[in-house]
Amino acid sequence: MKKLVTALFATIAIASSGSVFAGTSEITWTNPEKYTDMRPANETKKGFQQRTFRNLEKHVTKLASDLPEGYTLKMDVTDVNLAGEVQMRSTQMIRVVDRVFIPSMKFSYQLVDASGAVVKEEAEVKLKDMNFMDSSAANRYRSQSFSYEKVMLDKWFNAAFSDYKS
Repeated sequence: MKKLVTALFATIAIASSGSVFAGTSEITWTNPEKYTDMRPANETKKGFQQRTFRNLEKHVTKLASDLPEGYTLKMDVTDVNLAGEVQMRSTQMIRVVDRVFIPSMKFSYQLVDASGAVVKEEAEVKLKDMNFMDSSAANRYRSQSFSYEKVMLDKWFNAAFSDYKS
């Protein structure tokens, strides 16, 4: 019972603490068959694509939750180039991550407020992380898939939306 009361008070404290942040995101993956590198190593192309999209959507949703309540980040992704390159090693295909195979993404976005008004937009964002292997930030996602891409998205999001975050 004590844990329940503590959890209840914590929830009330969070809910009443000034600014409420709970933005959302929507991602459209335009022509993924034309993306620079969405090549699977040891799974089907469709399965890998779905897993990649699911992982990156989940990450962008987490980032967007730092936006004010009612705000929606709408992204239209037009290209993805994952860190590394799929190569044959011994008897199987694996993704080899090396400095020359940098992660990159191209997309457009709109940040829409609760009334539906566009408060910020960019027609074409070209992200790339030339120093992805030197960043200690990737350690944060070390045990997760697409860690380099997540760090790249973190850097972009924090720079692009610093005025909208708490």
